[in-house]
Amino acid sequence: MAAAAADAGQLVLTHFISADPQWLAARQADASRVFSGPVHVAAPAAQFDARISGKVLG
Repeated sequence: MAAAAADAGQLVLTHFISADPQWLAARQADASRVFSGPVHVAAPAAQFDARISGKVLG
């Protein structure tokens, strides 16, 4: 997975073909199997901090 290869601290999943909660939970579980950091499912108005070298960008 690109996020793991990039040494990302977290992963935010976006742009889904379904809004079904069970489907979204399954995609989050899929990502969690290959990414060791926190995996979030994006939602309207959700905000996530972006950091580079410990500095908050967002």
